Amino acid sequence: MKLKLFALLSLAILPVMANAQADQKLINKAQQGNPDAMSALGTCYERGAGVAHDSTLALKWFTKAADLGNGFAAMRIARYHLEGSAGLVR
Repeated sequence: MKLKLFALLSLAILPVMANAQADQKLINKAQQGNPDAMSALGTCYERGAGVAHDSTLALKWFTKAADLGNGFAAMRIARYHLEGSAGLVR
């Protein structure tokens, strides 16, 4: 049941994260410790939206967000592991 709820919540967040653009406001919020902003910034680095594409920085921000309980970020980290991306071992 918890896994289904997590999956549904993650799907609700995906469109928001997909439209994220890195701007100074988002960067400031992420640097101030906002886990949602950290996750959104990770998405920006992952997609090259408003910043240069950088998988290593994406993983850094996803890790910080996941450490603060952001489920979307945790899911992205798992995906990096599955794909062997950003230097992570499959």
